[in-house]
This record gives sequence, structure tokens and C-alpha cells, in this order.
Amino acid sequence: MEATVLMSTLSLIPPWVDQPMVAATAVTDLLWPHTTPADGVQHMYARPGAGGIDVAIFTLAVDQSVADITAYVVCLRALDRIPALRSWQVLRRSR
Repeated sequence: MEATVLMSTLSLIPPWVDQPMVAATAVTDLLWPHTTPADGVQHMYARPGAGGIDVAIFTLAVDQSVADITAYVVCLRALDRIPALRSWQVLRRSR
């Protein structure tokens, strides 16, 4: 099966409503260092969303489920390693 670039959408949600928001433009800068070549991430986009930050991650993958899992793992990895985001949650978005 040949790999193609696929888009996965997720939301990064802060633990409480009054928490200072991280600028959506900064989120991709925060996520990139936590990707690996094996992740196959080609591009990211973030924008403010309802109650958090919506993220689209474009991944080179053999199918959508692999792309979705990879995007989810990249976000979890980053949240685990970035103290300011450690208590945030990653929500997978349905299509």
C-alpha cells in the first residue's frame, strides 16, 4: 500500500475555562519539536476553537487510521513534554 498525505484533526483543550490560552499560532511551533521523522508529519495548522485550539496535522501514512493515531500520539507526546500544556487534553475530532 502506498503512503499519501492525509489530514487528521484534533482539539487541544485546557483543563479549565479561565486558564490563559496559548496562542494558536504558537501551537504548531510547540508541536514540531516533538515530531520524529518516523511520524511522517508534513504540515500542521492551528486555529482557535470552541474551548481550546483546533489542530490539523498532515501526515504521510498508508491509511487514515494510521494518520489519525500518529497525529494523536504527536500531540500527546508534546503535551507530556511541555510543562505549560501538561494538563491539557487531546480530543480526536470526527469527520
